[in-house]
Amino acid sequence: MKNKDDAARRAIEQITNTIDSLRVSSGLSISALAKEADLSENTLKYIFKKEGFPSLPVLIRLCGVFEIPLWRFFLIADGKGRYEHQKFNEMIELFENLDPVYRDLLLYIAGKLPR
Repeated sequence: MKNKDDAARRAIEQITNTIDSLRVSSGLSISALAKEADLSENTLKYIFKKEGFPSLPVLIRLCGVFEIPLWRFFLIADGKGRYEHQKFNEMIELFENLDPVYRDLLLYIAGKLPR
């Protein structure tokens, strides 16, 4: 049972550290993040002091501020996807700025690439 407790503690710590890392890289203070996510500052302080862990609704609000889907947050928390997240956002931005004809062409080419 202790191993499960240790694993849960490590997972919560990874989630908390990821939130803080994303907060810092976004240039937000704890109070600014709380305001953007429509959360109380005490809620975030409680999480950052590792006295509690964020609920799913809190994570969803935070992901909204960081402009990432929840599934991507968990990839980042797991140590995967920080670089991929930046590249993904860059790719989406470039794709959205393309003329629709080029979007269709790019999707066609991507569909023909080996997987």
